[in-house]
Amino acid sequence: SSDLPRRMESDDDWDDVEEEEVEEEPCRDLFGSDVFGSVGEMLENCRAEHEFDLNGFCKERGLDFYDRIKLINFIRVENLRPADVIRTKAPYPWAD
Repeated sequence: SSDLPRRMESDDDWDDVEEEEVEEEPCRDLFGSDVFGSVGEMLENCRAEHEFDLNGFCKERGLDFYDRIKLINFIRVENLRPADVIRTKAPYPWAD
């Protein structure tokens, strides 16, 4: 048996995570420099201001936990606009 954490295979695995466990830390906007008080606030801003639903995007494309992290890092490093991300098709450039 490995001491490494098990890989979360789907968004369904996140259903067991308490929101307050995930959302207590400040979080920078995916598409700008604003900093929000929680992940939830940042996600709501993405939906309201950028018309981008990160959770929906990941669920529709079957992205797991690690793919989601890669996507977030890719968006920030490449300074993408929401429309650029939405138009992306598999194979995904962040999957490397």
